[in-house]
Amino acid sequence: MRRELYRQDIKLEGLKTMAATSKAKSAEKTVENIVEAGKEKFEQAYKATTEAATKNIEKSFEVTKKQMEDAQKNFGELSTFSKQNLDAFVASSSAAAKGVEQISAEILAYSKKSVEDSLSAIKALSGAKNLREYFDLQNSLAKEGYDNLIAEAGRFSEMYVKLANDVFEPVNSRLATAMEQFGRATS
Repeated sequence: MRRELYRQDIKLEGLKTMAATSKAKSAEKTVENIVEAGKEKFEQAYKATTEAATKNIEKSFEVTKKQMEDAQKNFGELSTFSKQNLDAFVASSSAAAKGVEQISAEILAYSKKSVEDSLSAIKALSGAKNLREYFDLQNSLAKEGYDNLIAEAGRFSEMYVKLANDVFEPVNSRLATAMEQFGRATS
């Protein structure tokens, strides 16, 4: 009788261990799915942000080009004025190219770091000794990942603002000079 109860206890412990292992594997798969979904969302956001930035830059170039064309029609100092406008446009274009290159490099570095962090997280989770440790670690990693994402989003926002300022500065400076010249010409 005791032997039979002992065998039943062993079978019960084996079933509990199998259930815990199954839950851990399920949780690991969930984490992998979350990491993959996060990666896809980041890539989509990167693509959308890059496209929006490119469209805004192209639009600003179109506006600048139109302003240059209008100015050429209205003023006698065409040669000097046009050259200065072109110089501002070139400076603006150079700033845009440099800024987009820097932002792209930062995005690539962040993407690489995110993948490395995800792999490290998976390794750490697979090394958990029990479910409690697994879920504590998972919560900690999720919070850390969220905090990193928010920090990077803020940093990228600052980079885009700086890019916009750098791109528009030569054009704005040129517009201020042009307005000053136009004001004197109409007086």
